Amino acid sequence: MLHDEIVKLLKKDVEFFLKEKNEEDILNFLFETQKFTLHYVASCELPGEIYLVLDNSVIQEIKHRKEKTNRAVKAEAYLTFCKFVKHWSDRITYLTISPMAVYEHLGRKIPTTIIEIHNTLTELNRILSATSLEIRYLNFRNAETLYPLLISISQDEAELTKYVKNIDQSSWKTDLSAPIGVKIPMSVAFNSLPPLPPLEYFHPWYVHFVLSGRVEKYIIEQSRHNPKAMPIGSGELTILFSKLNTFKRQVLQGLGDIDIFQICDVCQQFQNNSESFFIGQTLDRDLHEVLTKRHILHASSEVIIGGAPDQEEKISNLVNFMFSNPFKENEIRARQIHSKFVDFKKNIDDICLKILESL
Repeated sequence: MLHDEIVKLLKKDVEFFLKEKNEEDILNFLFETQKFTLHYVASCELPGEIYLVLDNSVIQEIKHRKEKTNRAVKAEAYLTFCKFVKHWSDRITYLTISPMAVYEHLGRKIPTTIIEIHNTLTELNRILSATSLEIRYLNFRNAETLYPLLISISQDEAELTKYVKNIDQSSWKTDLSAPIGVKIPMSVAFNSLPPLPPLEYFHPWYVHFVLSGRVEKYIIEQSRHNPKAMPIGSGELTILFSKLNTFKRQVLQGLGDIDIFQICDVCQQFQNNSESFFIGQTLDRDLHEVLTKRHILHASSEVIIGGAPDQEEKISNLVNFMFSNPFKENEIRARQIHSKFVDFKKNIDDICLKILESL
């Protein structure tokens, strides 16, 4: 389809949706569309295929967008973003459904038959057909291969619920004084967590990482008794971790957030030289911030130890590394997608501005 035809259809769809919306809705639509698009544009610096891993919040917003008007704006923003992926981007990109997203869509219950799981997958494909993007399953092929993963998630959920309740009921009052300076609460938290129960689905390192933020919060709150060793927080990321897991009606919330985090940690994927990248898609503000802060490209060279036999060789390698521009290809990919983003954004901005001026 020609670019002008695509723009014409985009304007028609967006104008139809926004024509009776108020200023707040229009601005929210603009903000959410740009948020998803910018996150995707940053991801296009990475090599290989892109897999957009859906948080259940996005799925539910799309599912209920027609009967619940409070969900319509964010849902339409995501669908508009998908138009950018389909018609502006030239990167191979798939929507991706994880086992955890299916589990949450099922109301965190295990169906009694394989047929029910099959019907759920059919329903999810129907809901997400509105995006017009091709759908992929993550680590399963069909209902039969998904079933044991759902069982594993349910078992992990039960174990982690007991584990986190134990954390919450424990005292984390700690003397943070040290021979020199003050102990860092996050370090204390990371080393003080009880051993995790055996986990079948969730990655222990990510669970430990996130729950360390929860314990750091308790240590900071409970360890202010020594004025000479007042607690020092480790930063915004661990504060966000402390918000990811809460209890609602005695049920542990936020395991879906840990799932998205362990799948879509761009920093770790880049370090592992991944050939394709998994990018989290969420409407949850705290989870979005976590994913953004872990969307870091980091290249490193060898550590040089003075007096080592190969010291001169390593110094030479380091100098070459410093001048090699290790992110050159990433910068080329960034420039390629940037002009397309500017064009898409201008069209969306023009539509919204026109409607705002008519109010």
